[in-house]
Amino acid sequence: MPKNTPSPLSAAALIPSLAMALLLASLPAAPLLAQGHAGHGGGHGRGDAARPPAAAAPAGPAAVLVARGVVKEIDAAGTAVVLDHEAIPALRWEGMTMRFPVEDPTLLEGLREGDEIRFDLRITGTGPDAAYAIADLEVE
Repeated sequence: MPKNTPSPLSAAALIPSLAMALLLASLPAAPLLAQGHAGHGGGHGRGDAARPPAAAAPAGPAAVLVARGVVKEIDAAGTAVVLDHEAIPALRWEGMTMRFPVEDPTLLEGLREGDEIRFDLRITGTGPDAAYAIADLEVE
């Protein structure tokens, strides 16, 4: 074989690459397009609503994900809460501090800063129109 000619790949060498290609092709596109923490568009206790990466929202009209976090602040108007939430793998979000509106203001009754909670995060819309709100919560 000439010196500069690449060696032919054996079928055994191609199997892992083909398996990975098939696996990636079978996954939904939206989570793979999600941006990391730097691109989530704010939140961090400031602004009007949680606006993480637009592409991170699961496909479909609405989805609900369960997550955990610590209450950092309760909105004076009683319509939102700032949480230091754990990572939410389904959205490819790292743990971070974000402000979330609540669907029902009575969810915030009795809640205090420092409470550890489990919450249902409802995601409506997709892409840049995705919205995130707390549909339910309970103190752990």
